Amino acid sequence: VLTGVLALTGWTSLGGVIDRSNRMGEITQLNNDLTALRAARLEYMLSSGNDASAGIVQNKLNSFLEQQKQLIKVSTAPENVKLLQEQSQATSAFQASLNKMRESYRIILAARDAMTVAADSAIALVDTINRDAQAASGDDASRLEQFKAASGTKDQLMLIRLKVRGYLANFTAETERDALQQFETALAEIDTLAQRLPSAAAQAEPLDKAVRAYRDALRQLISATAQVNAAGDAMKAQA
Repeated sequence: VLTGVLALTGWTSLGGVIDRSNRMGEITQLNNDLTALRAARLEYMLSSGNDASAGIVQNKLNSFLEQQKQLIKVSTAPENVKLLQEQSQATSAFQASLNKMRESYRIILAARDAMTVAADSAIALVDTINRDAQAASGDDASRLEQFKAASGTKDQLMLIRLKVRGYLANFTAETERDALQQFETALAEIDTLAQRLPSAAAQAEPLDKAVRAYRDALRQLISATAQVNAAGDAMKAQA
């Protein structure tokens, strides 16, 4: 939109209308500030949320805003004032999109941390379940069944991590669906674990909670990723 507003009449033409000799410098600077803002925006979007890059975008936007305000102050022709006001509205929309993107990336980082904590907790619980199953008393057939139950639960958890990594490597509707479905499969397995493996009764409930926390963190990441994409599309349109 910012580019579209600039092109609406053409800043060179606009400069001629509002006193070329005194205003072309300000107009050229505004064009330069817009170019710098667009370059910083692109670098930020390619950085996957690097906050230092976001700060650079904000600084470039602030410079653009200051130059924009300066032109609004010295413009008197109604058509030029209208053009600059439209551009100011587009700039405000760009700021809102930038704020949304930065907040969404913060949520993503927090969700990734929560996923790591929950996954590590779940793995530790499953390892305990496996050790207890291997040490369980009983005849060979009974111990084999207990080992199979413990191993099956660990396999389901490993599949969760595999599906989640697949989603993080390739954000698509299919990989998202596969990851979330694997959580449901694993939770169904855990739901009957205490019945199939009495020695796991103490770990079954905290394991269920850890896997659900892992799933909830992934859902937060998925939602925030969608917000990042929406904000990115808006920023491309706005500048």
